[in-house]
Amino acid sequence: MQTLRVNGYDMAYLEVGEGPPLVCVHGTLGDFRTWYAVLGPLAHQHRVISFSLRHFFPEHWDGAGSDYLMSQHVADVIAFIEQIEPRPVDLMGHSRGGHIAFRVAQARPDLLRRVVLARTRRRPRRVADPSGPRFRDALARGSGRGLSQESRFRRY
Repeated sequence: MQTLRVNGYDMAYLEVGEGPPLVCVHGTLGDFRTWYAVLGPLAHQHRVISFSLRHFFPEHWDGAGSDYLMSQHVADVIAFIEQIEPRPVDLMGHSRGGHIAFRVAQARPDLLRRVVLARTRRRPRRVADPSGPRFRDALARGSGRGLSQESRFRRY
């Protein structure tokens, strides 16, 4: 295990393999060890870099502070990638890590070659009423375009 200083925080990470960099972002219930099962196979073609987000193992966080935020994790991943050579990198995220990867791609597409999102999308609780006029009109226009996110799905 190594550490890299990112935004005033030491981020723990593992690095294995050779080739284009593949940065792996874990989900809420994980840490850099989440990727152990796939490190070997991925390392055949990539330099795999698996790190722990701020306040995850090996840190023993007590819940104090106000920096356990999605925006902070996104900023940390961006700053982490900025220290990796060569760039652009491939970025893979699982669950919350996929959401973070998506936001990194939105904010800094120049840092990324590819993005892989695994088990990231939450299933909506309730779909808009398919018998309603807005739903029918949107279908007539094609593939749901013209509807806002809020009108298509009721969010959590």
